[in-house]
Amino acid sequence: MHSGAIIITGIYIKAPAKRVFEILTNPRKIVRWMGSQTKLGTRVDGTWRLELNGRTMVRGGCLKLRPDRKLMFMWGSARIRERLIVID
Repeated sequence: MHSGAIIITGIYIKAPAKRVFEILTNPRKIVRWMGSQTKLGTRVDGTWRLELNGRTMVRGGCLKLRPDRKLMFMWGSARIRERLIVID
């Protein structure tokens, strides 16, 4: 059941936004960082899917996109609470 509470957390990656964007939107590069299979929808309303460990498949979608500058997508699974990722 959704409690209505919103939890916002963030991390800072010491890298240019263009580089982080490239890793999160390039299937070959994201699976080198995490996961083993992926389907990335690099357009608004595109599907985003990543198999993390052979057992957990996370799914989501792209909400906002401005190549090399802004990327916002949500993802989650039965085991992982939904997350929002923003590069800006």
